[in-house]
Amino acid sequence: MARMSVESQISVVDTSNLSAADIETAVRAEVDVLEAGGFVVTAQDVQPPLIYLLGLLPTHLGGAAGVETSESLWIPANDICVIGGTWTYILDSNGVPMLSRAQADATGTVTVPIVLPGAQATAARGFQLESVALSYAIVTAAADAVGELGIQAFTPVLTAVATDGDPILSAVATTIDTEHDTAGERLTIGEHNTIATVDVPAYGGDGVQYQADMTFDAAATTDLDIYGVLVRYSATR
Repeated sequence: MARMSVESQISVVDTSNLSAADIETAVRAEVDVLEAGGFVVTAQDVQPPLIYLLGLLPTHLGGAAGVETSESLWIPANDICVIGGTWTYILDSNGVPMLSRAQADATGTVTVPIVLPGAQATAARGFQLESVALSYAIVTAAADAVGELGIQAFTPVLTAVATDGDPILSAVATTIDTEHDTAGERLTIGEHNTIATVDVPAYGGDGVQYQADMTFDAAATTDLDIYGVLVRYSATR
């Protein structure tokens, strides 16, 4: 069976005067050529980082050129930091990875680093965090207490010389979904998806990232499972 091959030519193009729409048109034209040659081109073949390198974001989600709305980012269980108790990475009955905490009458903290693709010092540019949704399950017995899902802006200590000091955290004002805005709703047996929506989304400055956290006070026979976090944000380049 003969193997097909593609001969590629790379050229340097000045994109400073091109709009995101013009770039997308050029990419679409190249895809059409490949498809006409019998190749199957999927969305995975046209990677967004290619557009990031050009200094522009694609506009496939609509809106004004260079503006992305309602982008989402899934943070799986293995990227979450858990403190307190014995935690194990396992698959649930459907094959979904999760972090499972062994039964113990004790407290624990779940902290989620939220690493957005980047931030800019320029005003009205970069990324705006919109909401964070933590998916977890309480099994066997209700917890004694579960805190609100909180979000903090994370700013590393950036100085010209080496110095001692912790990164700076500042609380982000949020509104919790109506199913989890009281303590009694968060600790019950069952599947939970608690959402913290940022009250006033703002562009992160240079070096600013975010993290989210939640505290759990388990009863002696409480099983706690953490599935992951869905982050929603918008972006402007």
